[in-house]
Amino acid sequence: MIRYCIISLVLSLHSIDAYKFLVYSPIFGYSHTNFMGVIADILTEAGHDVTVLMPLMDMDEVNRTGVKLTTKIIRTPQDPRVEEWMKYKSSWLSHMWTMQPSVFALMQMARNMTVAFAAQCEALITDDALMKKLADEKFDVGIAEAFSICGLGIIEALKIPSSIATFSGVHMDIVSKSIGEPIVPSYVPGHMAIKGDRMNLIDRLMNIADMVLGQKFFGDIFIEEIKVLRANSWPPSPDWIQNWGSGETLAYVSRGLPSCHPVSWRGLDMEKGYPQEHNCENDHLVIPRKDKKELFFQELLADASYVFTNSNPYLDYPRPMLHKTVPLGGITVHIDPMKNVLPKKWDDILNERNTTVFVSFGSVAKSMYMPDEYKKNLLKVFESMPETTFIWKYEEEGSKLGAHLKNVHLSTWAPQNALLADPRLTVFITHGGLGSTTELAHLGKPAILMPIFADQTRNANMLAKHGGGIVLTKFALENPQIIKDALKKIFNDKSFSQNAKRLSEMLRNQPINTEELLIRYSEFAAKFGRLPNLDPYGRHLSFIEYFLIDIFLVVSSIIVLVAFIAFKIFLIYSPLYGYSHTNFMGAIADTLTEAGHDVQLADEKFDVGVAEAVGICGLGIFEVLKTPSSIVTCSNVHIDIVSRSIGEPLVPSYVPGNQEHMKDKDAEYLQTETSTFLTTTLKIYKKLWSFLQEILADASFVFTNSNPYLDYPRPMLHKTIPLGGVAVRVDPKKNVLSKDWDSILNERNTTVFVSFGSVAKSIYMPDEYRKNLLKVFESMPETTFIWKYEEEGSKLAAHLKNVHLTTWAPQNALLGKLYFLPTHFLLPSIKALSSNSPSDDNEISADPRLTVFITHGGLGSSTELAHLGKPAIIMPVFADQVRNANMLGKHGGCIVLTKLALEDPQILKDALKKIFTDASFSKNAKRLSEMLLNQPISAKQLLISHSEFAARYGRLPNLDPYGRHLSFVEYFLIDIFVVVTSTVVLVVFIAFSVVRRCFAGKSKSKKE
Repeated sequence: MIRYCIISLVLSLHSIDAYKFLVYSPIFGYSHTNFMGVIADILTEAGHDVTVLMPLMDMDEVNRTGVKLTTKIIRTPQDPRVEEWMKYKSSWLSHMWTMQPSVFALMQMARNMTVAFAAQCEALITDDALMKKLADEKFDVGIAEAFSICGLGIIEALKIPSSIATFSGVHMDIVSKSIGEPIVPSYVPGHMAIKGDRMNLIDRLMNIADMVLGQKFFGDIFIEEIKVLRANSWPPSPDWIQNWGSGETLAYVSRGLPSCHPVSWRGLDMEKGYPQEHNCENDHLVIPRKDKKELFFQELLADASYVFTNSNPYLDYPRPMLHKTVPLGGITVHIDPMKNVLPKKWDDILNERNTTVFVSFGSVAKSMYMPDEYKKNLLKVFESMPETTFIWKYEEEGSKLGAHLKNVHLSTWAPQNALLADPRLTVFITHGGLGSTTELAHLGKPAILMPIFADQTRNANMLAKHGGGIVLTKFALENPQIIKDALKKIFNDKSFSQNAKRLSEMLRNQPINTEELLIRYSEFAAKFGRLPNLDPYGRHLSFIEYFLIDIFLVVSSIIVLVAFIAFKIFLIYSPLYGYSHTNFMGAIADTLTEAGHDVQLADEKFDVGVAEAVGICGLGIFEVLKTPSSIVTCSNVHIDIVSRSIGEPLVPSYVPGNQEHMKDKDAEYLQTETSTFLTTTLKIYKKLWSFLQEILADASFVFTNSNPYLDYPRPMLHKTIPLGGVAVRVDPKKNVLSKDWDSILNERNTTVFVSFGSVAKSIYMPDEYRKNLLKVFESMPETTFIWKYEEEGSKLAAHLKNVHLTTWAPQNALLGKLYFLPTHFLLPSIKALSSNSPSDDNEISADPRLTVFITHGGLGSSTELAHLGKPAIIMPVFADQVRNANMLGKHGGCIVLTKLALEDPQILKDALKKIFTDASFSKNAKRLSEMLLNQPISAKQLLISHSEFAARYGRLPNLDPYGRHLSFVEYFLIDIFVVVTSTVVLVVFIAFSVVRRCFAGKSKSKKE
């Protein structure tokens, strides 16, 4: 009921088109099919046309599809080779109970599993009738779990414009690596790790080994499936078969990509990322490339619009993620009390005693496969605690195992969700499967977790770190007393229940619910297709480039060469202020006020303090006032020092810094002095600096003025909330332009607006630059120029009829919705036009007659440009403006020139002519605008929901990564590298010495 209401509310808030989705969900393991089934049902409930393709792999699970509402289900038969493999299912499931719970043990099963998945994939791709039927459906989006790569390969073969990769676990290291998301084994446990986030040297070494072997485990499956897909391409054609492995690959323009943006059909390793400056006469291009057969699965994963995971950032270990990764953890949990009503049988059982324990080890390594010794020891625990009722999910029909115990109830099935939601259930003993772990977390039940295999140890440790559970190894079943002691501890210590309930409340009230995330992001993928905006360039870098090893070697060499040169350190104090900062903070305050919150400065107890990080004073005041929660803001895309303080990775190998690409001498000086200031602070005020870092890290969230669809893709913590565009106001209903500005824009076919912002104003421009701008205006009499020139009464352009000067211009009115221009700001040249203007309270919308915006690249102007789809020429002046300009330029809607281009009028004129005559600039700008205006979750909604969440729950240690406490050596695993390298060198040396002695002995024998 709750889910239905949520989805109905989502549908009522915005009109949607009904899209066609293909969900690929092999019937293999209920946790996988349940996750995919829920995704299908929610999209169906949201009004979309959903088809579920379900290749049958496990006959025991044939009726457990996870699908309840979706009616279009296509089942394909089990391949005979898979059937043969499944004959050994009970044998290897029994073995799971006694083998060590690590990826090392799982590698023994990898080969047979690889053959089985490849065989089922081959049966599917060679079914021509089925493939044709699916192709004729013309799906908008294909969704497939990355446990197997076959689904994404099928989606590619069917020419479905957009794909979404999913994973029913928290995350897959091989997927993260493929999409360019950082893997940080120094503090983030791998998919099958056996330790938590606080690891010593040996633990980190084991974590690396688990990650490497885990990637090999899935990589072997993927590669075998890719071989099958290559050998049996569809539609069947000699050309297709040749192209799968040849040096040439057919490229096509998929739905929604920028114009003239080639994407390869089979390789997807082409001119990928952002539109190039060229025109295409034909969308179908043949582009040569070097095919990498064994790495093709990486491109399939990277080309997915999104990756949906079963992780939840408030439950999982904090880790840096790309915006491409969407965590949906909890989407399978039913919290609706109407659906969790227990039948009378179970209600009576829960009423028998004051304490009740539910025991279940999941749907894979079932209790019936447990060694007899373990079963007997569990019964000993039950027998020793007659005052407690035990419900044991035991899958053997008609078993008499616990018949002699009155306090034990055996059942082949139990309503797990409803039982966990009932307050009479005291403790849950479980295996740590992600489904059960997530249910536990959402329903607030204390637990004893006994992991058996795969990712269960990681899941168990993940939940236990919140203080609501105890983790035991499965080998604790050899000693009944250990389990009994753990149960008594939870019965007697109320903190387990309290911690579990707090976590449950947070998960139930998280800022954006998972159903809404699923619907919004799926619809966005359907509307815009593949999203190169979210594809980080870092995934194309080599190991040496990514980790800046080449930079380190070059810099180290230079330092060694010039070590004898002395240098001085200067400390420059430069307080920062400006309209862009106050405008961003004002938009935040206004948005919270509109949402009904009290935003003021008064003698009262505040729930949340919000301050920008350009000065630490605001956050310090919040500390003094003992404000329960604080939020840090950045009115620019991000601040490196804030990222460093909160534990967010800085990746200078492919993510430009805040002041990146500043070429002029003033910018270099600013960078040098800023660096010097920080260095000096670190040396002299180390303790103070640590305190300041803690203030930043203690903030519940960090609000930035970045937008992931506009900015360079980079990994972020879930603590960082991008609000780029929150200060841009767009109202499509109010699109009538006033008579004053209508007259100006009607003067000529093309109109150019020129503004260099509110800091480095046009009046401070060198005379030579001003004269050259006027030369450009004069040479283009067929174009109207509106120039924001801040000198009152200036006659600079009085001799040019096509130029209008003003001390203030309605930039947001020309580019988007804002207020009309007050007449007292106008110079005489256009004041006369304003006599009939509406009142200042009226609003106007963007006008297509404004052709080009010439601007400085301030973040405010750049964000407005991006949201409102206006082509531009950007001429950065200082600070972060070069970065902003290049950020916008990569989307193909503008031309970036240096400010030194003002020395030559012809350069600017040529740039204007290029935009006038090349329609791709306008097309690309409009596509980006549509994406930003229709992004899955609006900046305003993110601001309100996260601010309210911070007010309700205060500081959030859930989102604080342990990695920020690690030293440089630990974080980058340098100690591991030194130990491993030393060990290898030592082993090689010993081996060499032994071999040399052996040969020396033989030579001596021959001589004798």
